[in-house]
Amino acid sequence: MNKRILSLLLVLTLMFSLSISASAAMTYVPDNIVYQNIDGKQLAIKTYTLLPDQDPSDLAEPDFEFDGFRYRYSSIVKEELNYSEQHQHKEQITITTSSKNLEDILANLEPTIEYDDGTASGTLALDHSTLKTEAAGYTDSYYTVSATKNYSGLDRNDSSYIDRTVVKDGRTLSLNNVSWAVESTMLVGDDLMPATYCAVATYTGTAHTTKATGYITTAEYVGTVTASGISSIRYTVTFIGTPIQPLPPIEPEKPEVPARSMGAASVMPILGVLILLGAIGALLFLALTRKNITVYEATGKNNEYTKCGKLHLDARNPELRIDRLANAPQGKIAVEIDAMTAKRLFGKTISIIYYERRYSHTVGTVNGAYWFKLDIGDAPAEAHVPQSSSGVKGIASFCLALCMLLTLAGSAYAADYDFDPPDITDYYNSTNYEDQYDAAYNYGGKNHVDYDIPEIQYGLAQEFLETSLSNPYLQPGTQYGIGPTPAADDGYPDVSYGAGEQTIEVTYKPAVTAAQLMQQDSSLGTVAIDRVGLKAKVFEDTTSAAMAKGAGHFIGSGYWTGNVALFGHNRGNGCAYFAQLKNVRVGDTVTYTTCLGTKTYRVETVNTISYTDYSPLNEMGDNRITLITCIADQPTLRLCVQAEEFK
Repeated sequence: MNKRILSLLLVLTLMFSLSISASAAMTYVPDNIVYQNIDGKQLAIKTYTLLPDQDPSDLAEPDFEFDGFRYRYSSIVKEELNYSEQHQHKEQITITTSSKNLEDILANLEPTIEYDDGTASGTLALDHSTLKTEAAGYTDSYYTVSATKNYSGLDRNDSSYIDRTVVKDGRTLSLNNVSWAVESTMLVGDDLMPATYCAVATYTGTAHTTKATGYITTAEYVGTVTASGISSIRYTVTFIGTPIQPLPPIEPEKPEVPARSMGAASVMPILGVLILLGAIGALLFLALTRKNITVYEATGKNNEYTKCGKLHLDARNPELRIDRLANAPQGKIAVEIDAMTAKRLFGKTISIIYYERRYSHTVGTVNGAYWFKLDIGDAPAEAHVPQSSSGVKGIASFCLALCMLLTLAGSAYAADYDFDPPDITDYYNSTNYEDQYDAAYNYGGKNHVDYDIPEIQYGLAQEFLETSLSNPYLQPGTQYGIGPTPAADDGYPDVSYGAGEQTIEVTYKPAVTAAQLMQQDSSLGTVAIDRVGLKAKVFEDTTSAAMAKGAGHFIGSGYWTGNVALFGHNRGNGCAYFAQLKNVRVGDTVTYTTCLGTKTYRVETVNTISYTDYSPLNEMGDNRITLITCIADQPTLRLCVQAEEFK
């Protein structure tokens, strides 16, 4: 009997130890987690995307358990993601010449130069229109100015007849020399005497001027340069799983009860039952208050996050108070929901509260632990967080439950039962055409599934559906879509709408309108992902008519700023503009060109979402572009690519 009590105490201690054990904080958030069986091996494959300077050593996690298997690290595969981008570059140079003549300047300039800064390289050509020449400096210079003046008809060679100064070009010159000559003669007696004289007077003075010491010329060389290198590194980490063997059942010992003893031996079974019931109550309490949510805060370095803490989320009333963490995060966060809770939350909307702000996220496809990211902004200057009384209530409930169990312990017994859960196929129906449509699927002809619009069902305007003449399955006068079309006097929705309880708040009103971007061919612009060869014009609305010409712009999303949401087909004759979207990777560059210019985005996430998942269209407080298309043979899923603007 003492052995039984000791075993129970050891089991209870072990359970409490496991319940309060803390897991190490994950440094990086995985892009994807896949559990699969290949050639008889159970594998867990986790994919991460890191910057070249980030350390991947933390990706080799310690052993972990999931869905009946214990996984151990096996290998890691490194894949470098290269990029090659071209852009216009200007390089300014300066030369010094002694002359400002254009011929002399061009003689000192090369027509082309080679550019290489270690990141980008190319050939640049001289742009003659950018030449600018100015004096390098000045020096003072002095020189002599002279002038002459003739005098004639003078009766004698008297210097008093000569002016002492003259004015030339605004300068006063002084007399420097006088030359006399006989102009005419006369006979006096027998002698020939001068009759008149003439004189030439020379005047001189000093002038001042400023002279350039040299000339400085600046010129620009312009051309296309190419930058290439490693943008990021994708690590594929593989873990091998082994089945967790259940513990063998323990046959209960039959206590030896003395025939005539009613002492301590008869009390021991009751004490064992009480301890067991207490352990069960403690485990129930821990299960009800277990922290099943881990919150991480972005460090600002690619996909690197740091752990902030853990919270409890009730799957029956999924409300998450991020501000109740002791180390409350700010800005971009990542939320990890453990696998068991995530399965219960599939298809449900989680309400995330951060001080006075409220956000929402609908849980999509669950494959193990579930992750999602959110930008909650900065914390208010004076933040007040309502204190939760759930801990006190939980302890009180636990104590009350324990008292009830102790009261009923005298007559308690274990009920043996088992049950087989029904097969739940609501979320896991086969997406094979033959399974869905049987013999009704018309191979080679028209089928209703071929006309599925890839947008999420928000409630399409009746006029859009009825005028989609390319869809032979739409009947005039029949109301299609889910939910009403919101009315707005400015052309943009500003109220919440959706299907049933699945609601999205559209509060963002773009500063740029469709009319401002509309081109002659009625397109708004062009979206392109050069690496995979995707390029499509963008047309307003997500009807079949719009997406038959290119990508469809979801009305209500941003046109130039905010979240620009685009939808497109990936199959169909002449309209598979998003056929290459499935080949896009994290780190790829997306360009969006309109009459206002070109925006450049970097792909941050490539996810599979439910067709009822509205969260990718939410405004996140930044400039981003969202591209959504169908997934072949999976009508309830959508491929969603989101990229954020960078400059």
